[in-house]
Amino acid sequence: MKWVENIAENHSVEFVVLTILLLILGFVRQSEYSRIALFLRSFNNSSLVSQQVREEKAFNRIAIPIFFLVVFIMAFFFGKVLLHFNLFEDWSFLTMFFALCALIAILAGIRAAIYFSLSKLFRLNYIHRIHTFHWLLNNFILALIILSINILYTFGPETISNSLIYMGLLGMIVFYLARAVKIFTLFLTEGRIPLFYNVLYLCALEFLPPVLVITAVFRVG
Repeated sequence: MKWVENIAENHSVEFVVLTILLLILGFVRQSEYSRIALFLRSFNNSSLVSQQVREEKAFNRIAIPIFFLVVFIMAFFFGKVLLHFNLFEDWSFLTMFFALCALIAILAGIRAAIYFSLSKLFRLNYIHRIHTFHWLLNNFILALIILSINILYTFGPETISNSLIYMGLLGMIVFYLARAVKIFTLFLTEGRIPLFYNVLYLCALEFLPPVLVITAVFRVG
């Protein structure tokens, strides 16, 4: 498979992947512009969140393509991060990209199944839908930022590559904490979940999983 390595060295694989991602993003924007615009405006408008959660069918039309866009963009970035820190160097970028896509999708599926089960068990269906909405909204806005970083890192000068990697990682931490705080407040106000269980939720289902994944990746690498 020497030809694959030669293509990867010339960034042809990255160019094709990024082009496909931009085409998908452009298609979604063109076909669902009004819903995408409303979705993004909901970031700072809680009334718009409630409106879209009630209109579940309308939201579901953009939820699936947005989810896969987030998975693909984040997998691309994590692949670059691992290569930047000289982890899994014997893997081609394309192999790593697909492996990370599968890993992120599986983890998101497990996470969604846990939250769905808890919502049914404690009859928190509405809170669960709002939680899912915020999760997807936060990750989509983060993915748009990470997409620009992916492009600059891949085709920009090497002098800024280190700064871009740390900028992307810092952005992920900031967005992750912002979403955790928002969900924490949501559970206290609308879900009326006691403070102790709310803190337990944050530690067990928000903070612990990424710490375990990061630790496992660096140990294997």
